[in-house]
Amino acid sequence: MTGNDAKFRLNMILIENQESKKFTAYFTQFPEIIVDGLTQAETEINLIKTLGYYLDYKTKQMSSDMPKNHVIRKTIDFNYEEA
Repeated sequence: MTGNDAKFRLNMILIENQESKKFTAYFTQFPEIIVDGLTQAETEINLIKTLGYYLDYKTKQMSSDMPKNHVIRKTIDFNYEEA
């Protein structure tokens, strides 16, 4: 890693239902987030979007519980790049 470079990696589990040919996926780091899709690509996109919604929800939930003084908040963007 150099300078401002940052890497963030999640492990996705993608399961194809042999009967319906649909997919189910989750990240091992976030097993509570489970999504479905008609194709592998759609399922991956659904999982990434749902992770974003989940993290936004958790941020709002934590912010309401935090004291208002002496709190420093920063936003860090992680970009998804297709391998």
